[in-house]
Amino acid sequence: MSRAVPLSTSLLVGVCVFAWLAGPVLEARFGVEALLVVYAAVSAGTAATAYVLVRKIDVRLTSSSDSTSRRTSRAGSDQTASDGDDETSGTVTVSLDNLEDLDVEREVRQLKAERSEGPDED
Repeated sequence: MSRAVPLSTSLLVGVCVFAWLAGPVLEARFGVEALLVVYAAVSAGTAATAYVLVRKIDVRLTSSSDSTSRRTSRAGSDQTASDGDDETSGTVTVSLDNLEDLDVEREVRQLKAERSEGPDED
Protein backbone atom coordinates (compact mmCIF):
# COMPACT_ATOMS: atom_id res chain seq x y z
CA MET A 1 0.00 0.00 0.00
CA SER A 2 2.90 2.37 0.59
CA ARG A 3 3.86 2.28 -3.09
CA ALA A 4 0.31 2.70 -4.37
CA VAL A 5 0.03 6.40 -3.53
CA PRO A 6 3.14 7.49 -5.46
CA LEU A 7 2.28 5.15 -8.34
CA SER A 8 -1.29 6.36 -8.77
CA THR A 9 -0.26 9.99 -8.32
CA SER A 10 2.51 9.73 -10.90
CA LEU A 11 0.12 8.01 -13.30
CA LEU A 12 -2.38 10.80 -12.89
CA VAL A 13 0.24 13.52 -13.36
CA GLY A 14 1.67 11.77 -16.40
CA VAL A 15 -1.71 11.46 -18.11
CA CYS A 16 -2.59 15.08 -17.29
CA VAL A 17 0.71 16.35 -18.75
CA PHE A 18 0.19 14.19 -21.83
CA ALA A 19 -3.34 15.56 -22.27
CA TRP A 20 -2.08 19.12 -21.86
CA LEU A 21 0.79 18.76 -24.33
CA ALA A 22 -0.71 16.40 -26.88
CA GLY A 23 -4.33 17.57 -26.70
CA PRO A 24 -4.21 19.97 -29.66
CA VAL A 25 -2.31 17.46 -31.80
CA LEU A 26 -4.70 14.64 -30.95
CA GLU A 27 -7.69 16.81 -31.74
CA ALA A 28 -6.26 17.96 -35.08
CA ARG A 29 -5.10 14.51 -36.16
CA PHE A 30 -7.76 12.16 -34.71
CA GLY A 31 -10.64 14.42 -33.76
CA VAL A 32 -12.59 15.05 -30.61
CA GLU A 33 -12.91 11.32 -29.88
CA ALA A 34 -9.19 11.14 -29.14
CA LEU A 35 -9.57 13.90 -26.57
CA LEU A 36 -12.43 11.99 -24.96
CA VAL A 37 -10.17 8.95 -24.63
CA VAL A 38 -7.49 11.07 -22.98
CA TYR A 39 -10.03 12.64 -20.64
CA ALA A 40 -11.27 9.15 -19.77
CA ALA A 41 -7.72 8.21 -18.84
CA VAL A 42 -7.47 11.33 -16.68
CA SER A 43 -10.69 10.44 -14.88
CA ALA A 44 -9.51 6.84 -14.38
CA GLY A 45 -6.23 8.10 -12.92
CA THR A 46 -8.13 10.46 -10.63
CA ALA A 47 -10.38 7.64 -9.51
CA ALA A 48 -7.40 5.36 -8.80
CA THR A 49 -5.64 8.07 -6.82
CA ALA A 50 -8.78 8.87 -4.82
CA TYR A 51 -9.34 5.17 -4.12
CA VAL A 52 -5.79 4.66 -2.87
CA LEU A 53 -5.91 7.74 -0.67
CA VAL A 54 -9.28 6.82 0.81
CA ARG A 55 -8.06 3.28 1.56
CA LYS A 56 -4.93 4.63 3.21
CA ILE A 57 -6.96 7.05 5.35
CA ASP A 58 -9.42 4.27 6.23
CA VAL A 59 -6.60 1.98 7.35
CA ARG A 60 -5.13 4.72 9.55
CA LEU A 61 -8.49 5.58 11.09
CA THR A 62 -9.32 1.92 11.67
CA SER A 63 -5.97 1.19 13.31
CA SER A 64 -6.22 4.25 15.55
CA SER A 65 -9.80 3.40 16.55
CA ASP A 66 -8.77 -0.22 17.27
CA SER A 67 -6.01 0.92 19.60
CA THR A 68 -8.40 3.39 21.24
CA SER A 69 -11.07 0.72 21.71
CA ARG A 70 -8.49 -1.64 23.22
CA ARG A 71 -7.48 1.03 25.72
CA THR A 72 -11.13 1.83 26.41
CA SER A 73 -12.12 -1.83 26.86
CA ARG A 74 -9.16 -2.43 29.17
CA ALA A 75 -10.04 0.62 31.28
CA GLY A 76 -13.71 -0.37 31.24
CA SER A 77 -12.97 -3.94 32.32
CA ASP A 78 -10.75 -2.70 35.14
CA GLN A 79 -13.49 -0.34 36.29
CA THR A 80 -16.17 -3.05 36.09
CA ALA A 81 -14.00 -5.45 38.03
CA SER A 82 -13.44 -2.90 40.76
CA ASP A 83 -17.08 -1.79 40.87
CA GLY A 84 -18.54 -5.28 40.70
CA ASP A 85 -21.26 -4.24 38.23
CA ASP A 86 -22.77 -6.94 36.01
CA GLU A 87 -23.77 -4.68 33.11
CA THR A 88 -23.45 -6.17 29.65
CA SER A 89 -23.22 -4.35 26.34
CA GLY A 90 -24.33 -5.40 22.89
CA THR A 91 -20.77 -5.90 21.62
CA VAL A 92 -18.00 -8.07 22.94
CA THR A 93 -14.39 -6.97 22.63
CA VAL A 94 -11.65 -9.41 23.50
CA SER A 95 -8.09 -8.28 23.94
CA LEU A 96 -4.98 -10.36 24.54
CA ASP A 97 -5.10 -9.46 28.22
CA ASN A 98 -8.58 -11.00 28.49
CA LEU A 99 -7.36 -14.18 26.80
CA GLU A 100 -4.47 -14.41 29.24
CA ASP A 101 -6.92 -13.91 32.12
CA LEU A 102 -9.00 -16.81 30.78
CA ASP A 103 -5.89 -19.02 30.74
CA VAL A 104 -5.14 -18.10 34.35
CA GLU A 105 -8.73 -18.85 35.39
CA ARG A 106 -8.56 -22.23 33.67
CA GLU A 107 -5.30 -23.07 35.44
CA VAL A 108 -6.80 -22.05 38.79
CA ARG A 109 -9.80 -24.33 38.17
CA GLN A 110 -7.48 -27.20 37.24
CA LEU A 111 -5.40 -26.68 40.38
CA LYS A 112 -8.54 -26.59 42.52
CA ALA A 113 -9.78 -29.80 40.88
CA GLU A 114 -6.41 -31.50 41.47
CA ARG A 115 -6.36 -30.31 45.07
CA SER A 116 -9.87 -31.58 45.71
CA GLU A 117 -8.96 -34.96 44.18
CA GLY A 118 -5.71 -35.17 46.19
CA PRO A 119 -7.10 -35.84 49.73
CA ASP A 120 -9.50 -38.52 48.44
CA GLU A 121 -6.60 -40.62 47.16
CA ASP A 122 -4.64 -40.55 50.47
